[in-house]
Amino acid sequence: MKKKIIVDLSVKIEKPEWFERFSSFSKIVRVFCWMIRFEKENSVHGLQVVRGDDDVLRVKTRIIERDDDLSFLYPILLPSKHYLTECLIREYHLKYCHAGVQILAAKLRLQYWIFSSKRNIRSCVSRCVVCKRFTAKALTTPPIQLPLDRKAKATCQELKVGDIVLIELENKKRVMWPMGKIEKIYSSRDGASRVVRVRTSSGCLTRPIQKLYPLEVSTSGDPVLTLTTENRSRYGRLYKSSKK
Repeated sequence: MKKKIIVDLSVKIEKPEWFERFSSFSKIVRVFCWMIRFEKENSVHGLQVVRGDDDVLRVKTRIIERDDDLSFLYPILLPSKHYLTECLIREYHLKYCHAGVQILAAKLRLQYWIFSSKRNIRSCVSRCVVCKRFTAKALTTPPIQLPLDRKAKATCQELKVGDIVLIELENKKRVMWPMGKIEKIYSSRDGASRVVRVRTSSGCLTRPIQKLYPLEVSTSGDPVLTLTTENRSRYGRLYKSSKK
């Protein structure tokens, strides 16, 4: 059997500095000037950051004159995208029984000042498995097709000659719409009726069916039933109509 030689090597890869790519000092200075020119905005800009006695960066708020806890007056400054910050948000989320974004932001701001706090809290809450179970949407299936008898025997109110309708006017209220009577129904090439001629008190109008609202008035000549009701007093006495 051949002997196997095992070689253990440790390779250390060092990332070179950006200025090592240039050999001229003047060129490095010019590139550095361009870098300063397009420098990103500092996220601490606008905040009064101070270093506490415990060597921790804190944010000086505008309520320092208030008699309250030091952590509330000077909350600890935390970065937005950091593993420890995510662990802190996750712990508060479990501590307050899977609270939402607003409650967690209010509780965390009592002691900590996190950059883009609501965005990070929303990201952590969205990854919670327990919250996903209760916020998941119900499964929906496409509706089934209607049976043939329901599509073939479906009845709808169709306009016919002699119907009393209201004519819609866009520039007037519904109580001011004119009333008319259908005189003629025009049929299209496909056999469908889309336009009618209506007789009103001022003349004849040609209107689409979509602009007409039929009234529940009988035009077939059926006798109109009249209901007569007896008028009685609260003591049960019958009132008789006088014949004059």
